[in-house]
Amino acid sequence: MVKIMTSRRSKGACQHRMKSSQPRAKGAKVLALLIALSASALSTAKSDPAIERSEELKSPEQLLGVADTFVLKNGLRVVVIPRFDTESVLHMVWYRTGAADDPPGKSGLAHFVEHLTFGSMEMNDRYSDFHALERQAVQLEAYTAYDQTVYYQEVPLEALPLAMSVEAKRMRELSITAKAMIFERKAIRQERADERFEGEGDQHRQLHSALYRGHPYSQSVLGKTQELASITAEDAKAYHRQWYTPNNAVLIIAGPVRTQTLRPVIQEHYVGIPARPLADRRAATASLPQPRLPVTRLHQNWGQTVGIREYLAPSYVTGAAEHTYALQVLAALLGGDLEGRLYRRVVRELGIARDITVTYEPDSVGLAPFTIEVTASSREKVEQALATIDLELNSIRLKGPLETELDHAKSMLLAQTAQLQRDRDAWAERIGTALTSGRTHEDLQAWPERINEVTADDVRRSVHAILQSRLVVTVR
Repeated sequence: MVKIMTSRRSKGACQHRMKSSQPRAKGAKVLALLIALSASALSTAKSDPAIERSEELKSPEQLLGVADTFVLKNGLRVVVIPRFDTESVLHMVWYRTGAADDPPGKSGLAHFVEHLTFGSMEMNDRYSDFHALERQAVQLEAYTAYDQTVYYQEVPLEALPLAMSVEAKRMRELSITAKAMIFERKAIRQERADERFEGEGDQHRQLHSALYRGHPYSQSVLGKTQELASITAEDAKAYHRQWYTPNNAVLIIAGPVRTQTLRPVIQEHYVGIPARPLADRRAATASLPQPRLPVTRLHQNWGQTVGIREYLAPSYVTGAAEHTYALQVLAALLGGDLEGRLYRRVVRELGIARDITVTYEPDSVGLAPFTIEVTASSREKVEQALATIDLELNSIRLKGPLETELDHAKSMLLAQTAQLQRDRDAWAERIGTALTSGRTHEDLQAWPERINEVTADDVRRSVHAILQSRLVVTVR
C-alpha cells in the first residue's frame, strides 16, 4: 500500500514524495533494542499554562506500550503517548478516509482535498494561526493513503495549542479559492510527472493494480489525469463534509506531556466541532478483487532482475482474520532476517538469488498483500528462485515449520516491535494506522500475546489458506 506525502515545511523531507507504507529491510538482522534512556531531566520550556512539560523519565520497560486513550463527546478518539525522551511534540490527526473512498469517476479526490486544505489556509490571510505554525513547526506535513488521510506536525511544546487550532479549523471547514484550485491541481500534475520520470516503484504499482483489479485499491492515489481535471470545488467540499468529522478521526499526541493537563486543552479546541452521520466505507473496500493473469514483465536495473510474487491475504478486519497472526509469523519465518528459511535456502545454500524479502502488514480495511520479492542476476535465476519458493511453501503447508524456526520468528517479531516503540513517530504511526483500519487500542495491547500463541499448525494452515485462494499475481 502506498501513500502520497505532502510537505509544506519539513526539515530533511522531500516535498510530494511517494513513500511505501510497507518498508522493505533488505536482508538485515534484527537490531538490538535501544540502550536505556538518559536519566537526566528534560529542560523546561515556556509553554501554554495548561500544558505542563513532564520532568519524569521512564525506564525502557515502562516506555513500551504506554498510551492513554479517551473519546470526546463528539466522537473524536484521542490517544496521548507520554514520551520523555524528546523535547518536541508530535501532533497528528488521522481521518478514516483515503483514496479507496474516491467516488466513481473522481479518482484522486481524497488526495486533492488534502492539498486543498493546505492551499485554502496558505493563500488566505485570515488563517494567521496556520502561517504562525509554518514558522514554528519542525515538520508540517500530510499524506493520503488508501484507507487514511493524515495531517501531522512536530512542534515545540509551546506551539502545541497552535497546532490544535489549525487542525480544528481544518476539520471544521474547507474554504476554497479559485487560486488554490489552480495551484494545487498543478502541484498534483507535477507529482504525476515526477513519478513517471523517476520510474521507481513502477513494477510494484503495476503488480498492485493487477492484484486488486476491480477493487478501489487498484486505482492510483493521485487519480487519473482526466478525472482529476474534472473535480470541482463542490466535489471537494462535499467530500470534506462527508469524511472530515470528529467521529471519523483519531487525534494522536506524543511527547513530554501529561494527559490530565493536556485534556482540557484538547477539549477547548476540538469538542465544539459537531459530529455528522457517516457512510459505510467498508462496502466497496471489503469487496473481493479479481486479479489478472500473472504479469510477464521483469524489472531489470543495474544488472539485477527482480521477481515478485504477491498473494492476497486476509487483513485484521477482512477475510479469514484468524490467519493474520500466523501469517505475520510466516513472513518472519520465511524472510525476516539472514536466518529466514527462504534467504537461507535460496541465497546462502543454492546461491541463485542475491536477496529475498517477505512482507505482510494486515492493518488494512480490505485484503492485504503477502509479498515475496527476489533479486537475482538474470531471468533464469529468478525463475529458479520462484520454483524453490513454491517447494518451500508447499513443504510448510504439508509438514509445518520447525519449532526452532517458529520460535526464532516469534522472538524476532516481538523484538522488532519493542524496537519500533522506541521510535516515537513510527510508533504513533503504527497506532494511527491500526485505529483507522478497524482495530482497537485493546487489540494493539494484546498483539504480543497473540503472536506468542501461534503454533506450527497455525502457520501450516495459514500457508494453505493463501495458496488455495488463487488470489495471486507474479511478476517474472
